[in-house]
Amino acid sequence: MEILRTPESRFENLPGYDFKPNYLDLNGLRIHYLDEGYPSAARTYLCLHGEPTWSYLYRKMIPALSENGRVLVPDLPGFGKSDKPERMDDYSFEMHFEILKKFLKETEAQNIILICQDWGGLLGLPLAMEFESLFKGLVIMNTGLPDVTSISWLDPRNILGAAGFMAWRTFAVLHPDLPVGSVVSAGCWPPMQLPSSVVAAYVAPFPDKSYKAGVDAFPRLVPLTWSHASLPYIQKARKKLEKSKLPKLIMFSDRDPVSWSQREYFSMLQNVLADIAIQNAGHFLQEDKGKELAQHILHYFKDI
Repeated sequence: MEILRTPESRFENLPGYDFKPNYLDLNGLRIHYLDEGYPSAARTYLCLHGEPTWSYLYRKMIPALSENGRVLVPDLPGFGKSDKPERMDDYSFEMHFEILKKFLKETEAQNIILICQDWGGLLGLPLAMEFESLFKGLVIMNTGLPDVTSISWLDPRNILGAAGFMAWRTFAVLHPDLPVGSVVSAGCWPPMQLPSSVVAAYVAPFPDKSYKAGVDAFPRLVPLTWSHASLPYIQKARKKLEKSKLPKLIMFSDRDPVSWSQREYFSMLQNVLADIAIQNAGHFLQEDKGKELAQHILHYFKDI
């Protein structure tokens, strides 16, 4: 496996990102993560990013959360400051999942509140269901657990939602040198209005096309066929999640064309503390409304 590592100079002077880097060697890859707050805190907030972002996405939420607990924010393989296998075939759902399992073990995370969005949910929710005893709650934002074998897949809302995702997937497949900065900026609200310095921070992990294999792989790892290798992970997680009594906070934004149709599924789960529509926020709601999200989390989980 050929591995690329983004030069540290690419990450100098990023706006709002003054956090100490931490690294673990997991399955032959150097994985970067943030570890803020207090390691001995009573709770741990595990924040998982998705496509095509990295831990930078959570920078507005970390200060408030770290005053109330430990905050762990890993960069998935292929993203941020983590190592980047050079071939798209090096990436799989299993590869990401095994890395996250080892990350939990090595960081000795306990009493975890999962905070997930986009691929952070597709990976994080199966992770939480496999190690449910380590978790105290779930914060589910602009994500999904699509099961193409379920009858609910025929619901018109899910069909429309799938159309939105397929438009994005088609764009990603046709653009192997994905314009990461433009994708993130277009996925915020209002679209294409992010400051150039912030756009540059999202582009920083990818000096050129060769660093983007992980970005290119993610759209192809969403299980859209019955035989897809990712599907068993999703189906297993859904079965457990539908029985889970873990407290859940649902926060979907009002301007997300990608995952909006998945909100109802999560809102129908057991022990939902609140189902909040985040106003004037796009797919990357942490970028648009990070401080507001953190306050909702602190409020609803204050006694848990």
